[in-house]
Amino acid sequence: MNDIDAYLYPVALDASMQSQVGERIRTFRATTMDSLLGQLQTPETSARLGAERASCVQGFINELLELAQHAPEQLTELMSHWGSFALLNAISAPATRVETQLDNLLGNLQALLIGRYLRGQGISPQVRFTTPPRAYDLRRNVLLEVPGAAAGQKVEWSFSQGSLALRHGDTTLPATALPLGAGGPVSERPLTWSKSWNIPLIDENALLGITGTTPQELQKEVADPDFRPLSLHDSAEAAYTIVRDLWPEMLDWSPQLFTALVDMNGPPTRHVHRSASYGPGSPIFVTRVDDAFKHAEDIVHELQHQRMSLIMDTSAFGTWDDPRQIAASPYRSDPRPLRGLHLGIHAFLAVNRLRLRQHARAGFPADRFRYMLNAHRTNLFSFRTLLHHEDIREHGRPMFAEYARELVAQHELIEPMVTREQNESFDHHMREHIAAVAGRASEKLINMSPEYMDWNETARLAARYAEKEGVS
Repeated sequence: MNDIDAYLYPVALDASMQSQVGERIRTFRATTMDSLLGQLQTPETSARLGAERASCVQGFINELLELAQHAPEQLTELMSHWGSFALLNAISAPATRVETQLDNLLGNLQALLIGRYLRGQGISPQVRFTTPPRAYDLRRNVLLEVPGAAAGQKVEWSFSQGSLALRHGDTTLPATALPLGAGGPVSERPLTWSKSWNIPLIDENALLGITGTTPQELQKEVADPDFRPLSLHDSAEAAYTIVRDLWPEMLDWSPQLFTALVDMNGPPTRHVHRSASYGPGSPIFVTRVDDAFKHAEDIVHELQHQRMSLIMDTSAFGTWDDPRQIAASPYRSDPRPLRGLHLGIHAFLAVNRLRLRQHARAGFPADRFRYMLNAHRTNLFSFRTLLHHEDIREHGRPMFAEYARELVAQHELIEPMVTREQNESFDHHMREHIAAVAGRASEKLINMSPEYMDWNETARLAARYAEKEGVS
């Protein structure tokens, strides 16, 4: 697979190329998991988690060591599963989480092992786990529930010599023989499944610890009594049809990268629309929508982030590892490192290409054009910022030229449709946005000059860059 050809947009994958993508994902996970497991055992992480949760983490790691010694094939299967990576990554993140989020994440992590014990396939003769009353066994795509345990209680699972004893609150249940049969003390509910994407759909974010709004968005929330969101299942299935019809190459990549779709449980309003993912093979988190095209956009956006992480040689851009928040981001309300502008332009060029393909077939509503214009001009703003301030190494020039080529192509299609009113409205909004971002910065930002909003001149600069680098 030629990484430059596949960098900006997905190419069709034959069996050999799919194998290469799969191997890269496995390598990424293995390398990252080693780092995460080490981080989880540091005194700093233990202090952040607290003694009880740190004990749960250590118990999980002890089970991994048992598997390594007695069932290495089971260890490989467990550690290559997306659930292990996603949960360890979330637990390791230094971001502040509320107590229930950490408990849910740790409960789901342990459920990856509990599910095996419930089927009589555990390794240790005696082992104990502590979880909330509900936990996802993501390896088997089921929700485990202990009936009778109240929300907020801790459930202790004691496995010993082929039996299970459960305790929650003042209740201790008698030991039950394993493997667990129907009607036992633990219920298993299969997760909703997307047949098109071949992934589980998880409709409650609390058990994965991701929220659908920021405090700023909640403050701005506008009551929307007419909002009638689609079910996660219906919007996912419809989004699949949209992507299949408009961009089938994306579907060559999705089986390797798109592992689950999770409802962020944002507020019931169309005014809050977010998506997120956390590395190659991560679940995609979304807020609910009343238009399935928005979820098609979200999936394309997040697949772009995941593909970029998988393909990109970060040494191509000299500032990639520079954490300084020196640039006004047109995509976010906070100052960002230049890396954040790369992520934005790479994703939103693809989202706009999807919109343009839809527009060429059937047109679309005025609000979707407004979103497309917004994304296009924020991409122009980012491109000019990167052109002036990024250290583009020799092997990064072909990648940056791909930005330039596609940006010019989209400029020629989008800008002729812009009305005077739309132009003035957007520029006014952009000036206000950049000023607000600058107000949150601790130092002067590098892209405050009016030249960064000279859209046609930026398009001309992009055309010259693409021509210079031999991209036509």
